[in-house]
Amino acid sequence: MNAPLKSPHWSTRAGPSGFRLNQRPTLEKQDLPLELSLLDDIVNEIVDATSTPPELTESAILGAMAIACQHLIDVDCPGGGRSPTSLFLLSSADSGERKSTIENFIFKPIFEIDHRNRLKAEKDNQLFERDMMVWKATFNQVRRELDAALRDSSPTQEIEDRLTTMLQSKPTKSVAPRFIYRDESIRNLQIGMATSWPSAALVASESTGLLSPRNEESLPSLSAIWDGRPIDVGRAKMPPIYVPSPRLTISLMLQPLMIRGYLGKKTGIARISGLLARFWVVEPLSTQGSRQIHPSQIGAPKNTKATKLFHQRLLRHLEASTEISSDQRIVIRFSPQAQQIWLELYNAVESELGAGGRLADIKDCASKIANIMSRIAALIHYCLGRPGDIDVETALYARALCIKGLNNFKQIFGIRSPEEKAYANAIRLNTFLANKVAMLM
Repeated sequence: MNAPLKSPHWSTRAGPSGFRLNQRPTLEKQDLPLELSLLDDIVNEIVDATSTPPELTESAILGAMAIACQHLIDVDCPGGGRSPTSLFLLSSADSGERKSTIENFIFKPIFEIDHRNRLKAEKDNQLFERDMMVWKATFNQVRRELDAALRDSSPTQEIEDRLTTMLQSKPTKSVAPRFIYRDESIRNLQIGMATSWPSAALVASESTGLLSPRNEESLPSLSAIWDGRPIDVGRAKMPPIYVPSPRLTISLMLQPLMIRGYLGKKTGIARISGLLARFWVVEPLSTQGSRQIHPSQIGAPKNTKATKLFHQRLLRHLEASTEISSDQRIVIRFSPQAQQIWLELYNAVESELGAGGRLADIKDCASKIANIMSRIAALIHYCLGRPGDIDVETALYARALCIKGLNNFKQIFGIRSPEEKAYANAIRLNTFLANKVAMLM
């Protein structure tokens, strides 16, 4: 059997029950168009700077692209239907794997634009308080004039016209577009999307706030937002919340015990509501114990050329997103050749969902992987400025990532025999020892 299809440079997981697709050979890095090789360059730069597992960087890159582009584009899925390009991403990694470091590396321009927006709103609102005081005083004066005219039975039309003009010119409080939320309740997130900006992201490394009891009843609503359905919440004694076309990306980096202890429960609300099935998952091998620093590396400048270029593109897309409304989104489509790549994945996955199939134990996730592939392909295509419709190379790249995510999901949440578990552990041990030997040579 041929090796499983995998993304360039980045590692993949495939045990004896791992899902494999052998329709096409793997793309070699030297055959990649420059724009796609940029993604590898970013991973190499960050791994070189931080000695972190490359898969964590990969997940953060996808999250950053989704945050920057989800308000700008939707994707026309080959299987039918227009879909958002938001992503739900879950990284399983132990404490000490530098999850926060990677997050700060990749999301830096998004954090900065959020900070600038907040400072600008605070400055604008200082002027708002002043303008509001003047407006109220003037409005009350005109009201007194109207009361006096009514008492004297004098004409009031001119005063009423002034009141109408004043009501139309009432100062409004500045609201800063907010792209990232951290340890927020789902209700606060929904309020923020309704009052600030309808496209947002929940980003958390090590935080378990999203999975706390305060959010349990609201977790199913996140599945609806992933599908692009409106946020429409009404509760007694609380103002209603309505967002007609929300877009939400989630990027979680949690420890394996947390994931298996809470999310791994088949009876848990995250699983039975379908929320967990919408996540693209990575669980890399640990790099701890192999991150020695050579004396020549101390003080040496790190190459960040690709990362800076990526940050420039993120900023451009974020700034553009605040200038359009949700009904102005561009629809990204697959070329006929790229549609065939998508179709091969869909049919191969579908054939493994029945009883005895390799994906029967994770059919909830597997049934959504083709849609996730559409989203990833559209994000790569648009964020990297590739011309025309989604091409074959981008489709292959996205498909390889989705196969990896599918196998990771099965590794974490699937049902495996003792033999399969032993084989998977042996593969992990072999990889760990090979990395140790490579460092000593």
